[in-house]
Amino acid sequence: MKKSLAVMFLLMLSVALNAGQIVPKLSLDNHTSGKISGSPVYSNFDTDLAVSVGIEYLHSLNENIAVGGGAEYQFFREIKKLDGNIAPYTAKFNYMPIYATAEYLISMNNANMKPFAKVNLGYAFYNLSGDADWLRWATNGGMYFAVGGGINVKNIVKIELKYSIFTGSRSMPGAANDDKYAIISLGVGYIFDI
Repeated sequence: MKKSLAVMFLLMLSVALNAGQIVPKLSLDNHTSGKISGSPVYSNFDTDLAVSVGIEYLHSLNENIAVGGGAEYQFFREIKKLDGNIAPYTAKFNYMPIYATAEYLISMNNANMKPFAKVNLGYAFYNLSGDADWLRWATNGGMYFAVGGGINVKNIVKIELKYSIFTGSRSMPGAANDDKYAIISLGVGYIFDI
């Protein structure tokens, strides 16, 4: 996991040497539910409020459109309930997406507040932590997709609300599950022009 984070950071740094913006972010992810689909059962799970950190690089194509890439690290979140019952063992997970992003700045007369809409699409690494019963699963990452919007305040601070979907799979001899996790995040970032 540390190697993945280091590679993501170096990749973002190398891209950032080309003029644009770097935006480190901190996000709160809502208390949410997810789905586990496997043979022969389908389960729902609940998690508590969680935190994510990330970084994005944006390069302006024109006055309204910026494109770039990003990476995010979700701190492990614990499955509190499984199908409405208290989880039978400690089960934690996280996703670490690497993604391409596109942002559309909405033109307004107010130069201090610039609303934007954005979309992210990429790949999310999937990791587990917890009791031995949970850790016996092997994981595979999957698709990451997010859509959202927010406000650039004086081109210094970025406030963002987004809806994200993460997919991944788990397997062990005799069983396989497809997992889907959806969250709404409220994030704040600081804009560095480079």
